[in-house]
Amino acid sequence: MRFITTIILLITPFLSYGQNKKDKKRYSQYIVSADSSYNVKNYKLAKEKYTLASAIKPKEQYPITRIDLCNKMLIAQGVEYKKYILLADSCLLKEDWVNAKMYYIKASAAKPQDQYSSDQIKNCHYHILSAVAIDDLYEEQLRRGDSCFVARSWSCAKANYEAASRTKPEEQYPKDKVFQCKEKIAPVVSEERYQLIIGDADAQYAGGNYLRAKQLYEEALAIKPGMKYALDRIALCNEKINAPK
Repeated sequence: MRFITTIILLITPFLSYGQNKKDKKRYSQYIVSADSSYNVKNYKLAKEKYTLASAIKPKEQYPITRIDLCNKMLIAQGVEYKKYILLADSCLLKEDWVNAKMYYIKASAAKPQDQYSSDQIKNCHYHILSAVAIDDLYEEQLRRGDSCFVARSWSCAKANYEAASRTKPEEQYPKDKVFQCKEKIAPVVSEERYQLIIGDADAQYAGGNYLRAKQLYEEALAIKPGMKYALDRIALCNEKINAPK
């Protein structure tokens, strides 16, 4: 028994030395990890690592000082984070994607590990890209519409302005241009319709169907009142219709 006690007394310093060496290594690892987290403003994780280090070496002042500092930074970080999140959310409700993204980035800088601000940055970025794509499409539709309008291709211009108006319904310019196109198209359509009816009426007259020809000339006259040709042809039709059999 005395022999065993002697052995224990002899090896205890060596065991203690081994444990101290192991604790020193773990302490250093926790401090390095904590300092790294602190430097990237992850104060919560830094505090956890400093606490673990302090548990190994309770008398060491460095981790205790850093824990106090982490607590102060977490409070300041929380205030700054909340401020930017409120501003960002307000911009988000107004669909002001650019400013919302800017404030979420600031919130993320104040609280780097925050998932909400990270997700909202991606969301804003998506909407910004979508808005750019819509702007590009709208400008291209206007460009084509204006080009057709200058070339007096009213139907082409109208189609492109209508497309632009669907892309950005809130814009007045394409609506105004659609109205102008319709004003330009109406006389063209009327002229085409008038000439078509006159052609039919002339064919009926040439075939001796004077009553039908007269009806068609009158229909053409309703489209373009006062046209001398239609009036003269109606008079000729009346002569033929009233001529003695």
